[in-house]
Amino acid sequence: MAPFERYIVAALKLGFSHAVFLPGLKLCCRPEIRKYCNWEQCQNYGTTWVCPPGCGSIEECQERVLGYRAGIVVQTVGKIPPHDGKWEKLCSLRQEHNSRLHALADRIRAEGCVVLPLTTGGCTACESCTFPKRPCRKPERRMHALSAYGINVGDLCKQAGLEYSFTEDIVYYTACLLLK
Repeated sequence: MAPFERYIVAALKLGFSHAVFLPGLKLCCRPEIRKYCNWEQCQNYGTTWVCPPGCGSIEECQERVLGYRAGIVVQTVGKIPPHDGKWEKLCSLRQEHNSRLHALADRIRAEGCVVLPLTTGGCTACESCTFPKRPCRKPERRMHALSAYGINVGDLCKQAGLEYSFTEDIVYYTACLLLK
C-alpha cells in the first residue's frame, strides 16, 4: 500500500468523515479571503502565531505553501441541534476535528514526512498562545488557519470532490495537511 493510501485509511479510522489525497496540490493564498482576518470580524486576530499578523503576510503564506508537493484534505461533518446546545456541539465537533488532525499529522511525521497542517479556526496545540511576547511553545504542533492563509475552503473542497456548504443543521469542518 502506498504511503498516501495508508494516510487516507488512518484518517478514516481516526474518525474523519472524509479524507482525500491530492497529488500536486497547488494552493492560492488570496488577499480577498484574508481580508476577513481583522479585529472586527475575528476574535483570533492579533492573538496567535497562526493568525495575522503572527502568521506573516499573505505573500509569506503563499511562499510557505509553494514548498509542498501534495495534500490530504479531511473533513468532519456533523449534525447540529436546532436550538439548545448548538454552540456546545459546534465547539465539541471542532475540538474532535482538530484532535484527529493532530493525531494524523503526528502519524505522518513519524514516517519522516514534513507536514503543514491548515485547519478551521486555527491552532489548538496550547491552552493559550504566547503571541506576541514569546516564541511559539510548540512550533512542531502548530496548526495554521486556512483563512489566515487566504485559502478558499469551498474551492479546496471542490478540488477534493467534497461537499461544503453552510446550513442550519450541518457543519463541515475542513482541514488540509500539506506534505513534503
